[in-house]
Amino acid sequence: MTIEQLKARKKEMGLSNKQLAEKSGVPLGTIQKILSGETKSPRYATISALTKALEPKSAVTYSSHTRDDGMVAEPAYNYKPVLLSAYSEEKTIDDYLALPEGTRIELIDGRFYDMAAPSIIAGEIFTEFKNFVRKHSGPCMPFIAPADVQLDRDNRTMVQPDIFVICDRENITYSRGLGAPDLVIEIVSPSNFLVDMIIKL
Repeated sequence: MTIEQLKARKKEMGLSNKQLAEKSGVPLGTIQKILSGETKSPRYATISALTKALEPKSAVTYSSHTRDDGMVAEPAYNYKPVLLSAYSEEKTIDDYLALPEGTRIELIDGRFYDMAAPSIIAGEIFTEFKNFVRKHSGPCMPFIAPADVQLDRDNRTMVQPDIFVICDRENITYSRGLGAPDLVIEIVSPSNFLVDMIIKL
């Protein structure tokens, strides 16, 4: 949906910004900025979450559970992690490497997933690891996104953890890390936690 379509659908459903935030998982402040026009180019993941929240009920799955007091809790909205629909067919590392330079995409089990923007926090953490390794002349090498990891050593998965450390130099090539790193750190935000905590994990 376009921004105008989102606004029209929200009005049609009679939702307040707060209700839309609860339904979509998108922060209230972000919704206000998007719908007011303050944010000119919203992230794909944000628009996808809002679109899903404003789709007819048949497109949304619900779950509820019984509380300890026997009452049924309010239904919770469950959305799948953001899969780029334009890239929904099976992909390989060759397709990944053919993407334009700077494209924020990860390849997981043959599917492309949108990535969140890099975090300033990641840079601070990376610097601490780098300084520690240098100070102690350790064998490990810390990396920060965008740096590729061919996680399963196959042709269907290439991820970019926010920060990762590899200690076996044989698992480092000129272009990427191979296999599971010794340490991985992800900076989780509301826009990327579904992918980071479910699919990518």
